[in-house]
Amino acid sequence: MRRNAPWILAAAALWLAACPRRPLSFGPQGEIKDPSELLQALASRSAKLHRLRSAVSFSANGPRGRGSTSGLVAAERPAHLRLELDDFFGNPAAVVTTDGTTLGLYRASDNLFATGAATAKNVARLVPIEIPLVEAVDLLFGDPRPLSAEVRGFFVDRDRYSYALFFTAGTGDGERRQRIDLDTETLVPVGEAIEGAEPFEARFLDFEADSGLRLLRRLELLSPGGRVTLKFKSPEINPALTPDLFVPQSPPGAKQWTLQEDGASP
Repeated sequence: MRRNAPWILAAAALWLAACPRRPLSFGPQGEIKDPSELLQALASRSAKLHRLRSAVSFSANGPRGRGSTSGLVAAERPAHLRLELDDFFGNPAAVVTTDGTTLGLYRASDNLFATGAATAKNVARLVPIEIPLVEAVDLLFGDPRPLSAEVRGFFVDRDRYSYALFFTAGTGDGERRQRIDLDTETLVPVGEAIEGAEPFEARFLDFEADSGLRLLRRLELLSPGGRVTLKFKSPEINPALTPDLFVPQSPPGAKQWTLQEDGASP
């Protein structure tokens, strides 16, 4: 807890500063006293979110520098992902694909294609956030999954206008402590924080209302390794996606590299 405290506190301060003051509303059901009702609402929404495709604008700030670009993202639960980032002229500059087992990373600047295991460390080679792939896909939907079935804590956070649910998983150095925030009026997730192993803070913002699912249009991620912001443009939920979209495939003539988690970066 202590080793994560500085950036967690900074993230909390950023969250509170960004939230406009408004009256606290609990919606037609009134204030919920039983956290099992919140778990049911979370599970009911999750059951409707399977696949995603969207144009995105992407910005990152980390040890390798900062930058922003546009691109495309496609995802299918539990751990299929494709992210294309464009260069200044709108051509693909970097492409990451994973079928949940193998991760492929193509970098157009030097025509390099690298493959390795779909681990949090390898995902962090593209974005400055070290996060398990399944959780990364969940965040794209604005739909965090509880780390365990048991709620370890529950209260109304009147500063964040949310119900705060707490969960834990793992032991020792692998312990992770999770907080999921649900909007008090809509019961839609508005944030998640993980402390312990592979920590991060996520905020879900700017929701659309047309689909009835209140899909997020802005995702902000903060971790000890850096910060990432994704803005979704006209996201499609549950579109038809072909399986080969997520299979890492080397472009013809590309140089090959094998990703090793403790080895040099390509």
